[in-house]
Amino acid sequence: MVPEQVRKASTAQKTLKSSAKTDKGRVLGKPIQAIVVFITVLAGAILLLVYPFTIGTTDAIGVLFFVFGLMFLPLVYYVFKVEYWSWSSVVIVLILVLLLAIPSFSYVIIGYAIILIIVLFLVRRTYGVGLWRIQQAKEDRERKVREAVRTANREGYHCPRCSSRDLYICEDGSTFCKSCKVGFVDIRNLGSMPKSSIKS
Repeated sequence: MVPEQVRKASTAQKTLKSSAKTDKGRVLGKPIQAIVVFITVLAGAILLLVYPFTIGTTDAIGVLFFVFGLMFLPLVYYVFKVEYWSWSSVVIVLILVLLLAIPSFSYVIIGYAIILIIVLFLVRRTYGVGLWRIQQAKEDRERKVREAVRTANREGYHCPRCSSRDLYICEDGSTFCKSCKVGFVDIRNLGSMPKSSIKS
């Protein structure tokens, strides 16, 4: 009974520690990166909405900036909710803003766009952008390490069928010969047997 209570207590401590680690780097239950994007996109929406009436003019270009500001408003909510598609949506609107700001020499908006580009680049992993590539690279590294260990054959086992030492040996002794493409249940029991004793 006592060991069981100790085990439960240690499990509870581990859970508390893991939850504490999860809470680090979070504000209002959201990652700090999401808060930074939220503030930056909100600032951009406000800038674009007031630009025609303050720094810019209320001509066609000013109206378009105002429209882009309206487009940013719903995205403010979704980047805060860490919706994976909100990152790419902000990028699309930002490209449209830049296509208008650069020819019209709207330096304030261009400066803001550069800041937002930097922020979006830094927080891309929070929204899962390119995460599959990172995971795939990690899995590839793990697979290469695993194959290197399994094909090392430090014990010097040979295939009972073709005598090759190019084997893939698992922890349980099950083995696959890479030369003759034959599998064995336990190479540790077969490795010392003569080749002629294995049926073809």
